[in-house]
Amino acid sequence: MQVIECHGTPYEVGFQHGRRLADRVHACHAVYCRFPGLSGEQVQHAAQAIEAAHQARLPESLVELQGIADGSGLPVQDVLQLNFCMDIVADAPLRCSIMGLPTRRMGADRQDH
Repeated sequence: MQVIECHGTPYEVGFQHGRRLADRVHACHAVYCRFPGLSGEQVQHAAQAIEAAHQARLPESLVELQGIADGSGLPVQDVLQLNFCMDIVADAPLRCSIMGLPTRRMGADRQDH
């Protein structure tokens, strides 16, 4: 397992993550973002619905994903698809999100992950 330490705002954490693991982010996208049986439009529609749910529940997670995109050099839509890939495929037999969400809010003075 690769472990990196990132600090700062959600965007800064994402940017550090994307920059430090750019090769792995690109490699994971190439492997996990194949959606056989789904059109590009279907994938985009599913990703947008999941993005809207995250925007309503935990918008800073999307800010962090934007940072990963900027740090890795991938378009943000690719990073969204990567992080939501198991949710995009509705009938996936084993479902596991690549996205980790906190169970409680961190204090205002603590923004690191």
